[in-house]
This record gives sequence, C-alpha cells and structure tokens, in this order.
Amino acid sequence: TRLDIPFGVYFYSEAVTDEQARNEANYVVELLQGYDPDLPVYLDLEEPKISNICTKEDILRHAKIFCDIIEAAGYTAGVYANQYWWTTYLTDSAYDNWSRWIAQFNSKLDYWKDYQIWQYDNKGTVPGITGYVDLNFWYGPLPDEDDEDDESKIKEEDEEDGEYTNSSSRKRNRK
Repeated sequence: TRLDIPFGVYFYSEAVTDEQARNEANYVVELLQGYDPDLPVYLDLEEPKISNICTKEDILRHAKIFCDIIEAAGYTAGVYANQYWWTTYLTDSAYDNWSRWIAQFNSKLDYWKDYQIWQYDNKGTVPGITGYVDLNFWYGPLPDEDDEDDESKIKEEDEEDGEYTNSSSRKRNRK
C-alpha cells in the first residue's frame, strides 16, 4: 500500500451451504487481486442465521472450504468470532489450523487457546475518524519484524489485576 501500513482482511460470512462458502471465498480472492495483505484474511462466522440453520459440523466444513480457497490463492486464513462462539460453536481442533481473532470486550481476555488478535473494545476513538471504532491487540509477528527483539515490544501487564497498559504489543498469547 502507498503508506506501507500492514493490513489484513475481515469478511462477514452469511454462508449456510457449501456452495455459498465457496462463492464467498472466491469473491474475496477476486477482490484481493493486485493486493498482498501482510496479515491474514479473517472469516467472521457470527451471522445469526448460520447458528440457527447449521450444525457445528456444517460451520466447520464451511470454514474449511473458505480457508482452503484463501490459502490456495496464497493468502493466510483466519477465523474471527467472539468468545461465546469460540467456546460454543468453534470448538473443533481443526480451527487451530488458522489464525484466531477473538472478541471479548473486557480489560482481560478469559480464553485459554492460542490467538493472534484480541478485540477488546468496540467503542474506541481514533483522531480523524468520526464515530466509534473497534480496538484490538495484535499478538502475531508483523511483516519484517520476525528477527527483532520481541521483548522490547511486549505490553506491560499489571500482575495484580491483569490490566493491559500498552497497546503496541506483539506478544502472541496471554493465557
């Protein structure tokens, strides 16, 4: 990108059939032509009709179809969901094959599996942007930073109450 800012992709799925999951993935790949995202392509599966119509096995199969197509096109795939979805619908170990982005609006995340992004707020503010924005911590490596001293980038955590004080962290997982 012209400003050299690392970016990824978020896609909100409404797929309730294998064909719809395939179509959504192919659509995302088509939109990505000419772009090379630094971060994963994340699939959000929280659409209410998905949980109303599909079984956990259906949801996993649709996620696999989507992620397989994304990865076959040369991108990194991931799945986004809130903590309830991760502990209720997205419990199969197959989800461990993809980058995990978890939403829980709190000062501390109560989740035990590996994750790369934690969305901790949906009412953040950023200078120059009107209205609320989502706020996230990224815990994965950033492009071209894999060899740097990660200790200098790890956010400080108050040992007593678990409050996070530095949003520039790149530490992968806090359990």
